[in-house]
Amino acid sequence: MTTVCSFIRSRRAITVLVAAGAALLIAGSAPGPAQAQATIAPMIFTGILRVGATPQSGAIIVAITAESFAQGITCGTGYSGAGGRYRLEIAAVAPACVRQTHEDAYFSYLFVSNGVSVGAFMDRVVALDDPASYRVHVHDLQMEDVPVDVEEAPPGAPSLPREPQEPGSSRGITRPGAIPAANPSGVVAHRFWGPLRLAGKKASEGTIVEVAVDNGSGLRTCGRGYVGAGGLFLVDVKVIPGCVRTWPEEEMTYIFVVAGEKVGSYYDRWVSLRSFTSLGHVRKLNLSGKVGQ
Repeated sequence: MTTVCSFIRSRRAITVLVAAGAALLIAGSAPGPAQAQATIAPMIFTGILRVGATPQSGAIIVAITAESFAQGITCGTGYSGAGGRYRLEIAAVAPACVRQTHEDAYFSYLFVSNGVSVGAFMDRVVALDDPASYRVHVHDLQMEDVPVDVEEAPPGAPSLPREPQEPGSSRGITRPGAIPAANPSGVVAHRFWGPLRLAGKKASEGTIVEVAVDNGSGLRTCGRGYVGAGGLFLVDVKVIPGCVRTWPEEEMTYIFVVAGEKVGSYYDRWVSLRSFTSLGHVRKLNLSGKVGQ
């Protein structure tokens, strides 16, 4: 009798232990309210960022699409590390940053660093509702070597007049070719740079250079910059109404002005809002004026 009772108690103990173990297993496998869900980026870009032929470390890279630009948002930010290698994840945001389905139109991405284009990529594979399509793209980026940096005023330079700031379209727009109210990527329409000579001599450091367009009733200022060391100027054309073409067929000529004198011009056949990946264009120009400083 004692043996039978001991056997029954042992079976009960085993049953309790098995049940407790199963409960722990179920509790461990089922996500609780405080557990974080794993997320997978639909698209990751990686590769080497170069300035000219030299790998560039320490650069911030931003990815945008025509839709995200119109909405005033970015789709991802990455950084270049040792050897210029970068990694950038595209946000799982449809339709601004990635296609929802394979039936949607292909997406083109523009990569921006320090306001200018460093590359573009068209994706034909990834769709948000198909995790099996998620990809890592190996894509190298290239930045033009601009040997002048005068974003800050050189010592003793006069203060720039206020930059043109016109309100764009409202947030949430979905019209390609519209100009957003916000531009968090910092992309410019054009970045012009090169030597400026006045009365046959290199322009002095701190000279203000303006870029404008003729809107039919006079010149409309689209950007202002300085001359840096060695007589090299740098000026950006902002993505603001009237300063960038909407359609590639439109005509636009930029006029460069120093102290009221026209020192050069550029007929644009490259950048337009409807050709989104043309933004962030870099162009070297030679400017000269007859009036000395």
